[in-house]
Amino acid sequence: MPPPRRGRAAGARQSSPASIRRPTAIVSLQDQEVPRHSNWCVYGNSGVGKSVLAGTAPNALFLSSDVGGTESARNLGSTAKELPVNSWEEFLEYNDWIVRGNAHEEFQYVIVDTVDELEELCWQSQLVNEELKRASRYQPNKGDYPVVWRKLRDELMRLNRSPVNVIYLAHVMHIDRESEDGEDTVTLAMPEMGSRKRGDLSGYFCAQMGLVGYMREVVNEGGQTDRHLMTRSGPRWIAKDRTTAFGAGIVNPTIPGMLAAVSAKGGSASSSTPRRTVRRGR
Repeated sequence: MPPPRRGRAAGARQSSPASIRRPTAIVSLQDQEVPRHSNWCVYGNSGVGKSVLAGTAPNALFLSSDVGGTESARNLGSTAKELPVNSWEEFLEYNDWIVRGNAHEEFQYVIVDTVDELEELCWQSQLVNEELKRASRYQPNKGDYPVVWRKLRDELMRLNRSPVNVIYLAHVMHIDRESEDGEDTVTLAMPEMGSRKRGDLSGYFCAQMGLVGYMREVVNEGGQTDRHLMTRSGPRWIAKDRTTAFGAGIVNPTIPGMLAAVSAKGGSASSSTPRRTVRRGR
């Protein structure tokens, strides 16, 4: 007797082709509504203005695991509210409220400030877990790393599917990668999370975002410092823009201004704040 076909239990009854129905969820790309909720990530060095930008979002809630991270947004007049996150367990509770509760009835935006500090809270929770033996709570075992990174990944992906817009803030890390021709090594800036050597989790996370912006400070011709949000990957950083609304990037961005640009491309948001694009950096 031949072995059962792979993927089916032995003895399982197979349906005839005529009885297999076409999935009813298939729709034309052109007939679909513009997604109502967005997932954006802004990353950059400490103090570059990530929280200030996020704080311009309308009707927003900061999930703050970065102690003092919202001070600049508050000083510049942000009307957002703040929910401090002091432990991984607190984040799980708040995340459940956002994903399954009624947070969307009160807030349009949830701002995670920051992803890398949230990962640190996950590490703190993991290292007091007694399921794995370790020499010290300050010395992770090899087996701790995939557990922490998977926990973080799963909860962020749950948040991605929530009925609110999410802005993730992160500090920057630098990963050495082979150039496209394989003849050289380049150092790329990426959102800080997961392995600081391979960047696997960061790369996966970026792939789930509608926008990944790398924020940096640039001194203009008048000697003033501008904030540039790069939204197209450059030779030294990772970025992306599925909306195709921002070109290579934006000078001194605000969330209302960005929403106006998306609206002009056919999105559902509107704003009167103008947009300034920047050329692709070196």
